[in-house]
Amino acid sequence: MDNIKPRFTILVVDDEPVNVELLEAYLHSEHEVITAFNGFEAIENAHNKKPDLILLDIMMPDINGFEVCKVLKSSKDTAHIPIIMVTALSNRDDRARAIEVGTDDFLSKPVDRLSLKTRVNSLLRLKALQDEILRERDQAQNYLDVAGVMFLVLDNEKHVKLINKKGCEILGYTEDEVIGKNWVDHFIPAYLRDEVNKRLSELITSSLPSNTLVEDACLTSQGTEKIIRWNNVVLRDTAGNIIGTLSSGEDITDAKKAESLINIQKIAMDAATDGLSILNEKAELVYANEAHAKMYGYNSPSELLGKTWDMMYDPFDYEIFKTQCLPELLQKGKWTGENRGKKKNGTLFFQEVSLTRLDNGGTVCIVRDITSRKEAENRLQEYARNLKRSNELKDLFIDIMSHDILNPAGVARGFTEILQSTETDQDKLHKLGIVEKSISKILDTITSAANLARLESVDEIEFIELDLNSMILEAIDAYKYEILAAGLKIEYQESGPYYAKANPLISGVVTNLLSNALKYGSKGGKIRIKVADSSEEWKVMLTDFGDGISDVEKPSVFQRFKRLNVGDIQGHGLGLAIVKRTVDLHGGRVGVEDNPDATGTQFWFTVKKSLVDPV
Repeated sequence: MDNIKPRFTILVVDDEPVNVELLEAYLHSEHEVITAFNGFEAIENAHNKKPDLILLDIMMPDINGFEVCKVLKSSKDTAHIPIIMVTALSNRDDRARAIEVGTDDFLSKPVDRLSLKTRVNSLLRLKALQDEILRERDQAQNYLDVAGVMFLVLDNEKHVKLINKKGCEILGYTEDEVIGKNWVDHFIPAYLRDEVNKRLSELITSSLPSNTLVEDACLTSQGTEKIIRWNNVVLRDTAGNIIGTLSSGEDITDAKKAESLINIQKIAMDAATDGLSILNEKAELVYANEAHAKMYGYNSPSELLGKTWDMMYDPFDYEIFKTQCLPELLQKGKWTGENRGKKKNGTLFFQEVSLTRLDNGGTVCIVRDITSRKEAENRLQEYARNLKRSNELKDLFIDIMSHDILNPAGVARGFTEILQSTETDQDKLHKLGIVEKSISKILDTITSAANLARLESVDEIEFIELDLNSMILEAIDAYKYEILAAGLKIEYQESGPYYAKANPLISGVVTNLLSNALKYGSKGGKIRIKVADSSEEWKVMLTDFGDGISDVEKPSVFQRFKRLNVGDIQGHGLGLAIVKRTVDLHGGRVGVEDNPDATGTQFWFTVKKSLVDPV
């Protein structure tokens, strides 16, 4: 049984079936033969069936044997397969090209059976030896790959000859990306290269002892640094000459970060402005930072170490803590609250305390002096009481304006209108007109101020489904006499309904903007109203063709008591502030810009659409 010769698999490639059949007849008694009749099929079979040897014709119609050989020899999966070129070509240039693309041997056509077997068997024996070497290498590599540390072999010029799987994982490279590279030039940060280069050189020249532990940074594929603890030894050949170095490296990056973090935390704890202390299971202080000591009136944390926690509290306050707070700390492992601490001189101060139980029975205590905050809270409460009183006075003032001023002002305007209807003297009529306009302005200002005050006193309003189209038509109808008197034309293409989720207050936005357009845009001859669909909102635009508003004034037009500087037109400066507040309460947006088609101004606002049309 041991003398049975192994059967190898041979791929025969030729576009002439008779040539394939001949070679198959020569070989099938000793080997398994698979065939391919063009270059593409040869490449596919080589990758999928992994033959032990390939007999490859050069002259083929699709891609020739040179190109097939070049493709196979450039692939890691097929580069090790011996290839014999079978050709009728005898030109030296053709043979040179075959050697250049990696062929292993030649056979001339017509093929001699003895030459074929001799060369095939010779290459198969070499292939078997090569496979055995590769198996041994792969087994050794597997041993290295299962190791939990990086293994790295460098030659005397610091080029990487071997790296295991763990090393590739640490660096973030594939093995092919590392092998052959100069370790210092490619994988060591620039600021360390001279130092590492010197150390490796000293190791190679035996001026530095082997098995020396060192820590170095190396670069990953992402450009980040890993901290590696190395143990380096030299490698020698059979004659005892040093041929390189073997290094085992442990990635200690996380450990270094943890160590650094602990140091940073210790520094942060010492430098914290809050008092920080740690108590053992006996409630004795084993750590206190500077802030904790100073908070209680001590010069140094050392004065507190070994002392029990109760020394920093008045007996009355400590008794409250034991009966009311300690049970929660023991049950939940945490407690946060306020109490009073006692300084070294006996004075008491308000503090905010956070306690956390540790697994060993100890406690972490964080303390903050809130005396200033308590004083600020008292001042804030006093301010809130005064503010409430001010709001009450404001409401009282609004009620007085609404009831005690509006009524007599309305009576005065009524009698003024009666006098105007009966008076014939033009001078008196002129003066009565001035009185009537002044009273109307008073009434309008008081009404607007009261409306704005009420709007500013609420934060939320109720919403229902409303039709913006109906509101716009109602506003136009309400101002029909003013529109006729001004000789204006209203351009509004009614195409609603436009159902919105809004409060009836929104109608005031439309009337205010229309009134504003009538005041400041009457010279333009028309006012355009348009409702645009803006995704989840309706955008209502009122455009006049008057003198417009300067860019300087636009940012402030929605401020209270901001009057537009346009001719002799009078206003109280509250209408647009009411518009802004009303739209804000609806969660919408409001703005002003130039008329996009001519001189004049365009005011706009948005309101959310209703999700369902009201039935």
